[in-house]
Amino acid sequence: MVLPDKKRHIFQTAAGQAISSDGNFLVETVLQNHSQKTLKALDIGCGCGILSFMLKLARPDWQISGIDIQKNLIQLAKENAQLCQLDAEFACEDLNSHREKYDLIICNPPFFPKNSGKMPQEIGKQIARFELKCTQQQVIAAVQNCLQPQGNGYILYPLARLQTAELQAKIVAKKGNVGVIAITLRS
Repeated sequence: MVLPDKKRHIFQTAAGQAISSDGNFLVETVLQNHSQKTLKALDIGCGCGILSFMLKLARPDWQISGIDIQKNLIQLAKENAQLCQLDAEFACEDLNSHREKYDLIICNPPFFPKNSGKMPQEIGKQIARFELKCTQQQVIAAVQNCLQPQGNGYILYPLARLQTAELQAKIVAKKGNVGVIAITLRS
């Protein structure tokens, strides 16, 4: 996968979720809303690191970390960071136990509830697409728990998953059948 600067590329695993334009939409939404020179950011469910790298290329002074529950993807993200010569930290950690605080959090979580569709054969794709390791409520709670006061979180979901009045009110951007919700922690 070639990164937006056209000079670097990263690797992804065939056994995991493929990179899509949805992630690019999430990053564009964040960048349109945050022009700060420095801030501390977290990519929850970072996979191979693509969203972290896109943010880092656009905002080189941001301190970016990524967490994922899949060890093989964390190893790949670390290798991709070295390959691209980008300063980003990655750790294998469950979003439910992560407690560090951030100014900005992004997340492209599993889109589908457990048992709601045809399950892929590869376990990595199952975890990335279906809520096998976390639910929508757990993702939102993790973002809220890890935000600094006045911090902002951005989560990408299919519009159909954002049908509650509470989540509809938080939609800050729509493209096709996906939307980005914003969560702001008030002090």
